Amino acid sequence: MSEILLLRGPPGVGKTSLILKVIELLEKEKFNIGGMISQEVRENGVRTGFKIIDIKTGQEGMLASIYQKDGPRIGKYRVNLKDLENIGVKSISNALESVDLIVVDEIGPMEFFSTNFIEVVKQIAIKRKPMFGTVHSRSRHPIILFLENRAQIVSITLNNREMLVKSVMPILRKNLTSKSSQSL
Repeated sequence: MSEILLLRGPPGVGKTSLILKVIELLEKEKFNIGGMISQEVRENGVRTGFKIIDIKTGQEGMLASIYQKDGPRIGKYRVNLKDLENIGVKSISNALESVDLIVVDEIGPMEFFSTNFIEVVKQIAIKRKPMFGTVHSRSRHPIILFLENRAQIVSITLNNREMLVKSVMPILRKNLTSKSSQSL
């Protein structure tokens, strides 16, 4: 049984929305959740970037923005490596030691500019920690291939996204309860 569950889908399909619903439900069941969330930043209906949020602390920063002056470029955005390291990588590192489930939303092209991000995500799999993450449908980075060989993959589409909460919750509960019973 894999401890890793990955949602795979194109941008805008609802991966983050699904992750947020699942986090809310699991926290109501008293599971301890940590890691990071990436969310769009919009101004007047136009996407201008992505923010990164530490699930445990609520600390926010910019992952990428059209206003970012320096950093690696992805399309019209520049990646903010400082916030990626200080919020994203740190939230995952802290979660490795202290939570029931590590959430990594998203494991994608912007995050691949950080070798520390890639390494901390790899450590989740090596240490066999329960993880719920999202990946872009076309991503073929080596860390994605590494994770996919150890993960259960669920494809999210516009047609199935509403019913996926009911599908993934039992998988995650099983991962979390089997992990906690192993540590007794």
